[in-house]
Amino acid sequence: MQTGVYRKIEGRTGVGMLYEFDCLCRHHTTSVEMVVYIPLRIDPGWVGPRHCVMDRSEFERKFEWVGEGLS
Repeated sequence: MQTGVYRKIEGRTGVGMLYEFDCLCRHHTTSVEMVVYIPLRIDPGWVGPRHCVMDRSEFERKFEWVGEGLS
C-alpha cells in the first residue's frame, strides 16, 4: 500500500472525505492484516487524532489513494 492520503469512495458514511493511512498491523488472534488510518476532519466530540482500523481488503475496496500529503 502507498502511504499518504486516501479518499473514501464507497460506504454508508464518509464518502468523499479524506483519511490518512497510518500503518499496517495484524489482528493478534486471526492474523488478518488491518489498516490503521486517521480521519482528516474535526469531530466535535473528540480531542486529538482518532485512529481507526479496517480489514486491509475492505480498505482497498472502499478507498482510493489521493497523494502523499495535503497541499
